[in-house]
Amino acid sequence: MNIMRKDHSTQASLRTLSVP
Repeated sequence: MNIMRKDHSTQASLRTLSVP
């Protein structure tokens, strides 16, 4: 559960960085 949550957070951060 912890690993899954971290993966989700990373993807969300990447998406935000990709779109200013």
